[in-house]
Amino acid sequence: LTLRGVARAVSGPPGELSAATFAIVALPDGATWQGAAPPLPGTAACLSLGAVAVQAVAVGESIATRPVATLTLSYDARVADHRQAAAFLAALRARLERPADSMC
Repeated sequence: LTLRGVARAVSGPPGELSAATFAIVALPDGATWQGAAPPLPGTAACLSLGAVAVQAVAVGESIATRPVATLTLSYDARVADHRQAAAFLAALRARLERPADSMC
């Protein structure tokens, strides 16, 4: 599809597509990936952010406690496929896990 075709496919009646194509939703405290929101009307994808919790994680060859949150991507399969969604999540994870001083 062309960009205009994608806009028509994910929108309601013609002309009602808002400016957003991607939404970020913060789930309530304690919500898990099962509570992920579907893409909102007129959007192609929705990234749901679960509550942050301190968990034990592997850091190199040791174990440490770190804040962890679940990110879940819901997307319109007419716009993106599984490979693109997985690549987006992998790139987002890599960026979020970078030390703060290297993000500039």
